[in-house]
Parts: sequence; structure tokens; C-alpha cells
Amino acid sequence: MNPGCTSGLTLTSNKMSAPFDSIVLDRERKNERTVAKLRLALNLFSLVADFAGYTHIIDFTNVTPTWQTLALDATLTCISCLVLVWVTQHSYWRGTKFATISLDYVLLTTLILFDPTVSQSPQILPWMALVAGLFVYSYNLLRFSVAGTLYAGAHAIAMFCYFAIRCNVADFVPMLFSLLMLLAIGLIVTISNLKMMREANAKVMMERFLAPELVSELLTAKTLPVSGGKAQRITILFADIRSFTAMAEKHSPEQVVHFLNDYLSKMTEIIFAQNGTVDKFIGDAVMAFFGAPRPTERDEENALLAAAAMTRALPEIAARHPGMAPLAIGIGIHTGEAIVGNIGSERRLDYTAIGDAVNLASRIEGLTKQYGCGILLSEATRIGLPADGLPGMALREIDVVAVRGKAQPTLIYEAVTT
Repeated sequence: MNPGCTSGLTLTSNKMSAPFDSIVLDRERKNERTVAKLRLALNLFSLVADFAGYTHIIDFTNVTPTWQTLALDATLTCISCLVLVWVTQHSYWRGTKFATISLDYVLLTTLILFDPTVSQSPQILPWMALVAGLFVYSYNLLRFSVAGTLYAGAHAIAMFCYFAIRCNVADFVPMLFSLLMLLAIGLIVTISNLKMMREANAKVMMERFLAPELVSELLTAKTLPVSGGKAQRITILFADIRSFTAMAEKHSPEQVVHFLNDYLSKMTEIIFAQNGTVDKFIGDAVMAFFGAPRPTERDEENALLAAAAMTRALPEIAARHPGMAPLAIGIGIHTGEAIVGNIGSERRLDYTAIGDAVNLASRIEGLTKQYGCGILLSEATRIGLPADGLPGMALREIDVVAVRGKAQPTLIYEAVTT
């Protein structure tokens, strides 16, 4: 184990949102294709319906469609087809949505102005422009883009104002106010959807490390960890199964994986119950810490209680996996300052802790083999425990050791259940 191997990583604040931005961009790309298909379907339907009216198969308009209507429908259908080919065959560019939004309103305005079947009555035309503008605006909400929603809203306002002024509408102000209210609702929906997606993404990510109740509390308080981390005092716990490699060699990979899933699930449950954070699994080893993202006055106590509960859970786990008995673990605990936060690459971030305190906790866990102890903790952790100790547990001073990589010797204690 080398928990300190990632030290020195630094991140800019925008990297925390990179995975979420990638999810939204992928959703935008898929929905742009959906909109392109919808656009083509509507124009095809219009072409077929107008052709049926032109040939008097169906008479559904007061004005019979003409060759001009069919030519207009055919042109718009060809344009829609070209757009669909473009968005499906080429890499998605975020500026695409602005071009296609403009295209939708241009096509809509062209239909209203030049389709002979559309009534040009001053009493009807503004209402038609308002409804048609809102229709295009509504399916733009699929794009999950605040900028796209604002851009589409601006087009809807411009189109309505053009026809309203052109027709000298008497109720211009009330109609415009109603339009603005509906556009505002659409903007609120877009912002709410993005917020919901961001929180869901953060919740899924953080529940890998934290108890669901704590994640919900942090989301409510809007205090989820940010990228790059910060220095804070935490208590780090390392736990490792004794002679696991030799045990695993005697069993099939399927049996080993089944055992590890059971073991790690139980250890995670115990750590969560003590308000701990699961940092990572390193094979059969568990790294956890207490005091981040939410510090408490009982971090050292919680870590020791978790260690004791982990040890007590071993017989229950071994009973479910007789081939893995006897089952024993070594646990090392240390308290100190570490850098805690979301660390990694733009494509993969992990909520983790790095620093000398993490390394020392790992070294102390390694000393459990040398001293034949189940749980060892440092002097720094002991100082943070209640003065009267913990019920059912006693501390026994073991040694002052010079841990590899540390200039100052470290006093270590064994935690013994009584």
C-alpha cells in the first residue's frame, strides 16, 4: 500500500464540474438529434398533409394548398433532413444549438409569411406567432441549456413582436406579458433540471464514500467537498486482512470475490455507522477517515469504535465463509493534518486524503504484524480520546517507534477490549 503516492496533485476549481459538464454535453448531443428528428417529422407530416389537400384527398384547410405550399414544404423538409444528417454524422459542437434554434424560428416565420394556407388575418396572425414561438421554445427545453433557453426565448419574443407590430395588435402589452411569464417558467424548469442533475451526480459520487444520510445533509447545507481539497485535521484508519494472499490461493476467484464483497460491505457499513468516510479499497485493505467532510469533536473516538466493531464483526463474516477462517485483521489509526478533497484527473475524481498523516497511519497498521496486535493507534489519536477512556476498551502503551519516513519517533498504543 502506498496511500501517499498521489501527493502533489493540484486541481483547478473547474475540474470538479468536468464530469458533470461531460454528462450534460452528452445529453445535449442526444437531445439535439431528437430535436432534429422531430423537426424532420413535423415537416414531413406537413408535406404529406398539404399534398393530400392539394390533390383533394383530404380537405382540411379553408384555403386549398397550392404548388407554392408544396414547394415550401419540400424545401423545409430537405433542410430538416440535412440538419439531421449533420448532427448525427459530425462531432457535436455546443454552438450547434444556437444555429438550429435560429433555423427553427426562421423556418417558422417563413411558413407563416409565405404559406398560402396560413391565414393572414390581423386578429389571428399574432396569436399564431405566439403559439408557434412557444412550441419551438418548449422543445428547446430538451437541450438542458440555460443559454439555449434564453436564446430561444429571445427569438420567440422577437417573432411575436414582429407580427404584433405588423398587425397593429391592440392587446400587445398583455400578450407580451403573458409570453414573458411562460418563457420565465421554461427558464426556471431548465435551471431546476440542471440543478437536479448536478445534485444527483454529486450524490451518486459521494455515496461511494459517505453514508447516504450524511450526503443528504451536506447537499441540503450545500457543503459538498470542492475540487483540490483543503488542509484539515482528520483521523485516518487502515485495516488489512492477515495472510489474505495465502488464503486466497486456496480458493477460486469467484469464492474470493464473493468473500471480499461480503467483508468490504460489512466494513463499509460499520464505518458509515460511526460517521466515517470510506476513502478506498486497496485489494483486501480498507482506508477510511473521520473528520471530513464534516468534522466532529468525536473523530478519534468514532475511529476507535469503528475499529473495535470491525474486529467484532469478523466471527460473523467467517461463519458465512468457513474456508476463510481463521479471519483476523490489523488496524492502524493516526490523527493529523492532511489534504482532503476531490483529487484526480478531469475524467476521474476521487474524494481522498493525502499527506504524511495518511502515510503514518498506514505504517502503524503495518506494525500490527510486528507486535502481534489487532488495533494500534498513535499518541496523537490517544490525546483526542475521552480522558476517562471508552467503555469496554483499554489502551496499553506498546512502544516508541521510529517509523520509516518519519524523523520523530512515534508513541503507539494497543486498544484492548475488556
